[in-house]
Amino acid sequence: TSEMNSAIKVSADNITSSVSSTYATKAQVNDITIGGRNLFSGYDESEIRLNDYQSKGSFTQFINNLTFNPCETVGETYTISFWAKSPNGTTPLTIYNQNGQPRHFYFERTQLTAALGDEWEYFTHTVTNVDKGESYTGTACNRLEFYASDKMGVLVKKIKVERGNKATDWTPAPEDIESDISDLDTRIGSAESSITQLSN
Repeated sequence: TSEMNSAIKVSADNITSSVSSTYATKAQVNDITIGGRNLFSGYDESEIRLNDYQSKGSFTQFINNLTFNPCETVGETYTISFWAKSPNGTTPLTIYNQNGQPRHFYFERTQLTAALGDEWEYFTHTVTNVDKGESYTGTACNRLEFYASDKMGVLVKKIKVERGNKATDWTPAPEDIESDISDLDTRIGSAESSITQLSN
């Protein structure tokens, strides 16, 4: 009886430990929110060369590429993800939306790496869209700013902005797909017209 009671207690303790672990994992999972839809339009997955800056660095402001109005989504969390590399040597890489103190979608300079090199690296950064108040008079809230201070020619690709705090694989913005379809329709219409003319 003593041995049986001891074995039962060990089993009970193991069950309690397992349940506690399960609830801890469940809490972590419940903290993850995933959007998936790409809210950054105007670019495909091709690499983009950042603009040369002061003859020594790279800096580009991507303006009006967000497909939502940050003034209307205060309190929402967004995750920005992209790939980057520096073919001309190592450089720090920073992302922000700070210039001019925009009232919405403002986030301070965040150094993602101190030494971006010549191999593609994947980066993610999560921000919460807050209303900074009337003292923040800037209107450029629909913007992402990329800055590499030490090297020109820095490349980025597969930029994605999505709701939530978990990055997912790159997908094109639906608006870009619709634009491609519209362009294809126009090209097909033009080709059909040319064929008709040639036939006549």
